[in-house]
Amino acid sequence: MRIRAAMVAVLVASVGCATARRGPPPLPPLGTQGEVYVYALPLEREGERLSFTVEAVSLRRQDGSELPLQVKQRELGGAEAGRQRLVAWGRVPPGDYTGLAVTVGAATLVRGGEPARLMVEPTPSRLELGFRVAAGTAAVIWAALDGRASIRGDYAFSPALQVTLAPQTPPQVTLYCTNSASASVTAIDRHAHLVTGVVPVGDTPLGIALDRVASRAYIALSREDRIEILDTAANARASRIRLAPGDGPAELALAADGTLVAVNVRSRTVSFVDPVAMSERGRVSVGDAPAGLRVDRPGQRAYVANRATGTVTVLDVPNRAVVGTIATDAEPLWVDLSRDGTRLYVVHRGSAYLGVFALPSLAPLAHPYVGLGATAVKVDPRTDLLYLSRGDERRISVYDPISFQPLDQIDVPGVVSRMVIDDAENTLLALMPERGAIAVLDLTSRKLLAEIAVGDAPFGLAFVGERL
Repeated sequence: MRIRAAMVAVLVASVGCATARRGPPPLPPLGTQGEVYVYALPLEREGERLSFTVEAVSLRRQDGSELPLQVKQRELGGAEAGRQRLVAWGRVPPGDYTGLAVTVGAATLVRGGEPARLMVEPTPSRLELGFRVAAGTAAVIWAALDGRASIRGDYAFSPALQVTLAPQTPPQVTLYCTNSASASVTAIDRHAHLVTGVVPVGDTPLGIALDRVASRAYIALSREDRIEILDTAANARASRIRLAPGDGPAELALAADGTLVAVNVRSRTVSFVDPVAMSERGRVSVGDAPAGLRVDRPGQRAYVANRATGTVTVLDVPNRAVVGTIATDAEPLWVDLSRDGTRLYVVHRGSAYLGVFALPSLAPLAHPYVGLGATAVKVDPRTDLLYLSRGDERRISVYDPISFQPLDQIDVPGVVSRMVIDDAENTLLALMPERGAIAVLDLTSRKLLAEIAVGDAPFGLAFVGERL
């Protein structure tokens, strides 16, 4: 297990993830077991006044026995009462279950500005919910607490909980997040900011791309040298595309003509895949430790940052060929394009400067200072503003695209490795691997709207409606 964990950590670092999340070692694929996730819904009553600890969560079987789950979040309520929290998780035998048992350890209620300790019943709360866990699948349970009904006379606490199976979110409003150390994909209602499903997949899922027309999601399974295909209408695994042994696919993008572009870290190549025929149509060599991938809006050109080589490879997608190479500063991680497609931006892990290149000539345009240790860059096509994150701070800097002067900064709960923009919601979604979470940021107020807990070492984000 130590060797496997080290290999995954090296792979994730090589494709540009800011840091590997500290926590349990990576999990193997689910296999014949099932999974259960218990999420606490935001508190609607009492809110920040009430705090309590969860000591134990168990699944109840039909024979009356209980199967303990791993508690992931012990402290609930308080300042984070307004967001969904992952309380417990476990891999369990497939079969029928009758509910949950939840044990609370301590509870406090703020009265007159001061926290007062409440008496807590020592016996577990037994919650009724009949459900089945099938082999190779995951069940997501929502637990809703009625804060007011849980408090008796301002001196005692007995959790008034209701549990339900999470509803499946339509693909049009679902945000998908790959969890490289959990062998899973989390499905999120991006309007409500709630996790609604988890799909177990193969070993070390990294990059993800969506095909809205075919209702498919493509996921790079790095350690298996395959691309997993998910049926997004059913949130279920459908099939797999085999790549060459030793490829190690990481980043994925779907071009306008339907070509699936896959960056292969270990073989230092890019594969051009026909997802309908489920076969590779061609491949080209790129630089060492290829990382960030960006396909332009017409789907004609793709840009691959080669971290160890200090270059960006320019690809002709329809003709499946290399058409240029750009020399960059040390350790290029991410690339993005200006609104009109005439400029390429490159951020570097080993340089304090942003690379700006003219397109299609590839000539250098500017080299502004942005600070050392950049981890990601995202251009807002609506405003042309640049959003840039660094590994030494918990904020995102906003830059003017003409002067390259910082205009503002957005505080975030953790170090950001990837950013995407939700066009309909006008929000920036920032992935934070160390926290195993996604920050949802309002682009108008530049305030944190929500933090969504996902799996271990989250890597990729995709959804219908991304602002590109």
